Amino acid sequence: MNHETKEILYLRAEEDALPFFQALANKNRLEILRILRQKDASIKELGEQLDLSSAVVTKHVQALEEAGIVRSTTRPGKRGLKKLCSLALNEAQVIFDNNYGNSARSFTEVEIPISAYETCDITAPCGMAGEDRIFG
Repeated sequence: MNHETKEILYLRAEEDALPFFQALANKNRLEILRILRQKDASIKELGEQLDLSSAVVTKHVQALEEAGIVRSTTRPGKRGLKKLCSLALNEAQVIFDNNYGNSARSFTEVEIPISAYETCDITAPCGMAGEDRIFG
């Protein structure tokens, strides 16, 4: 799988995000995404797994590319070039509240050494995070 995928795409529920939502509103495109979650695949491989012609798969892939969900590269094949498809995103989040993120959110950042947890009194809502991910 292509490791250059964008982690998260944030979308507001607005008209400019319509191509993204339309790209997901098709059973065959969702099947293409299911296949690409497992491994990168060529147009021919996708067509064989979905029992669709290469022309139909190409149109579906183009819609996913235009939405920024799938990325395609050309590679040398047995006869000419082969189009290899991969996911361009790991996750997409839809933001319905257009003021989300504008309001100040209060939080306290405290560095706690490992094994010093017995001296902490943490109450909800709380979260623990490292530099690269959230815990729990």
